[in-house]
Amino acid sequence: MKKIFVAAAAILFLYSAKAQNLSFGPVAGFGHSWLQLSNDEGAKSKFHPSYSIGGKLVYSFVSRWE
Repeated sequence: MKKIFVAAAAILFLYSAKAQNLSFGPVAGFGHSWLQLSNDEGAKSKFHPSYSIGGKLVYSFVSRWE
């Protein structure tokens, strides 16, 4: 019963928050770099990927630009 109440409260909060110019959503990204190592054999390049996953929450005081 408690889980149902919490879920209902969350849904009501999300609908009321939407009316207040609030937006939220997922964010994902990918980046990379090349690392060049110098040693006796010469220079070697190695690829290094990077990932980011998160969320965003944006509140706007105005609903549109004029």
